[in-house]
Order: sequence, then structure tokens, then C-alpha cells
Amino acid sequence: IKLGSESYRVVGVYDTGTDLMDIYVILSIDEARKMLDITEDKVNNFYVESDDSTDANAISARIEAIYPGVQAMSSADYAKYTEDIMAQMDAFFLVVSGIALTIGGIGILNTMSMSVAERKREFGVLRAIGWTSDDVLYLVAEESLLFGVAGGILGVIISMLVIVITDSIIGFRIITT
Repeated sequence: IKLGSESYRVVGVYDTGTDLMDIYVILSIDEARKMLDITEDKVNNFYVESDDSTDANAISARIEAIYPGVQAMSSADYAKYTEDIMAQMDAFFLVVSGIALTIGGIGILNTMSMSVAERKREFGVLRAIGWTSDDVLYLVAEESLLFGVAGGILGVIISMLVIVITDSIIGFRIITT
């Protein structure tokens, strides 16, 4: 595997079962310091993993007591930390999606209102040949549904294309489960 300008040999695969953790590369401290150009006297974070979770918490507490300003996390603490971040991201995306759906709904409402206003003659002809008010309303509702579904499908296709193009330009891996 190539990281930066250096090539490394993969000696094992670290499988946690979660996409968030499975994308990490684990290096020796010396190699990481060399790659990040950090001196030996600098450390800002420890990830502590132990067979016993109480030992990991105790080890984390001891590391933080010995080295002020350094953060040490057990795997359970790290999982909770990432879970909190993911929950905040979910809430943010839910709000953004709600805003987008509201704007989309207003757009469809505006389009259909203009369509109805411009088609009064057409609706008059339909009424003259026997259509009821409910039939005309059903026609407008069907058109609205069709426009909404078609716009949604088109939006998903365009979004997927943008993601694939952005991924190929930037080089990020799309995480799938």
C-alpha cells in the first residue's frame, strides 16, 4: 500500500466489523511519526485496547494522569465518541433533508398552481364533455404525483453521478455496507 510517498507492505487486516473503524491503517509509532513529521516527544492521542474493558479504562485514566493534555480512549470510549458524532451528523442530515423536501414540495405546488391557472380552458372543455370536478382534480393530482416521482428519481440519479464523479476526482472511498 502506498501512503504519501512511502510504500508499505500489508502484514495483516484489522477487522472490527464496522465501516468506520475498518478504514484505518495501523503503523508503528516510528513510521507514523516519520510520515507526519512529528518528533518523538510529541503525542496527543492513545487508543487503548485490552482484553478486559475495566483494564482499558484504568489504563486510559493512568495515561491521562501521567501525560496531561494527552487523550487516551478505550475501544468502548472511542465507539461511544464516534456514535455521538454519527448521531449529530444524522440529525444534521435529517434537518437538511427536511428543508430540501419542503423546498421541493413548494416548487411542485408552485408548478402545479401555474399549470392549473394556465389550463382553465382545457379544464372547461373537459367539464363540457362530461368530466366532473373530481375527475379534473384527480388529473391534476396524478400529474403532481408523476412530476414529484420523476423529479425525485432524476434527483437521485444526478446525485449519484455527482458522488461518483467527485469520488473519482478527490479519490475518497465510498463506504458501503
